[in-house]
Amino acid sequence: MDYRQQVEYLKAGNYLFFPNDIISYNLSPKALSVFVYLVYLSDDMGECHPARKTIGDHCGGISRSTVDRALEKITEDRYLTMNSQYETEYNELKAQTQVLYGRITATETATMNARIFSNLIENADLKELNARILNELIERIVIHEKEIINGEKFQRVDIYYKFVGLI
Repeated sequence: MDYRQQVEYLKAGNYLFFPNDIISYNLSPKALSVFVYLVYLSDDMGECHPARKTIGDHCGGISRSTVDRALEKITEDRYLTMNSQYETEYNELKAQTQVLYGRITATETATMNARIFSNLIENADLKELNARILNELIERIVIHEKEIINGEKFQRVDIYYKFVGLI
């Protein structure tokens, strides 16, 4: 059986992705089990050629005739119909995964930087503010132009700390 396109869209690392609407194709639980097992076995070219007995053994001990009936239900036409929907959902999931990995990386980086900054604070002798402490803790200081609001002078100063940024 050729499951070339199926594998391309359904396998991702150690996971197999199936859209929720796979239920609407009225595959019996055994046929669905056979379908998932075939996707699992498929190589990089999307092909697999297990014996019916092997399929049956790995799908809960179903008989060869049950495997045959399941394989009849999983026709190429049905597969192509299902695959077009899988492709859309898989691409959406892939995009969401990339966004989430980006958020995880940013959070891990912020956590690591906060720990480094915390260690610097704990190890610094903060009894006196001197050049060494400023160089260890502060990345840069931005001094904005003076503003006059209601007759009072204001000047904003942003202090960017190493590892944590502007607080």
